[in-house]
Amino acid sequence: MALDVTIKDQSGKVVFAREKEYTVGDYYFGKKQVPLAEWDITAMEHIDLGLKPGKPDANTFIVNLPDGTTAVDVEANLIYVYSTDEKPASIQKLTQHVNFAK
Repeated sequence: MALDVTIKDQSGKVVFAREKEYTVGDYYFGKKQVPLAEWDITAMEHIDLGLKPGKPDANTFIVNLPDGTTAVDVEANLIYVYSTDEKPASIQKLTQHVNFAK
C-alpha cells in the first residue's frame, strides 16, 4: 500500500508531492551466516510497516507555499501496489479545494 499526496496551486503547478509506503517484509540482516541453499528463519527479521486493520493512521505534512498562492487542490490517493510490473490500483482517492482568498 502507498499513500500519494499531491498539492497543486491555483495554476495547476505541483507545489508538494509525497509518497508514504506501508510495507511488510522479511529481511536478512546478516546477523548470522547461512549458506544460500539453507533458508533459516532465525536469520530473518520481520519488519511490519503496514496499515493495521481497524486502526487509524494519521499523517501531518508541513508545506511551504510559494508567495502569491491563493488556492490549492489537495489530492490524497491510497493505492495498492502488487508488484513493480503491474499498474497500481487506486483504493480511495480524495480531493479537497482550499481557497485562501480574504
